[in-house]
Amino acid sequence: MRRGLIILPLLGFIVVASIIPGLLPRKGRPQTHDMAVFVADNGVHTDLIVPLRGCGEDWTRLLPQAGTPDASRPVTHVAFGWGARDFYLSTPTWDDVDPVTALKSLLFAPTVLHVESIRGTPATTMDVRRVWLDAEGCHTLARFIRTTLAPDRQGRAIRVDHPGYGPDDTFFEASGRFSPFRTCNTWTAEALAAAGVTSPLWTAFAWGVMRHLPQPDDSPRTSP
Repeated sequence: MRRGLIILPLLGFIVVASIIPGLLPRKGRPQTHDMAVFVADNGVHTDLIVPLRGCGEDWTRLLPQAGTPDASRPVTHVAFGWGARDFYLSTPTWDDVDPVTALKSLLFAPTVLHVESIRGTPATTMDVRRVWLDAEGCHTLARFIRTTLAPDRQGRAIRVDHPGYGPDDTFFEASGRFSPFRTCNTWTAEALAAAGVTSPLWTAFAWGVMRHLPQPDDSPRTSP
């Protein structure tokens, strides 16, 4: 009984301690409208969506080769998501979640970068936010994504031997370890902070990223 009285307040403290940093903003700087990027939230995980070409990067070399070109719907953007390797590769949908694999992903697991082709400029919604960057922020964000990749000895990105979830996505070996202290959403927040965008002081959760981003009506409806 006494043990329970100790453990319950401790768990409550841990929960509160993990929420508070997500509420506190790490202030960004004023940005000019040089380039629009997007942050997508599926309720649990966040992705960064950037133009196919821009910010000094051409991401075409990272795109999956199996996708069938569609002249009527060309690839315009690329989505990047960072996460635990085994969990990412074995969980194309939430119905495929394996509790054992999920638990292992919390134990400082190796990581991959998920890369997906996006056809058409994303529509802004509460789950997909547009973020404007100036030239400096744009290049910094691209560099952050690039340095997440774990290259081979020749400096080339290492494609993971995995079919992906469909014809338009693939995985690459990534740097860093996944843990309760650095999740997919922590990675997104770090990327935005590096680019000068207001982001949470720290968060493990998708809501912690999204709550600091502009509402859909706060930005113009056209992208450069």
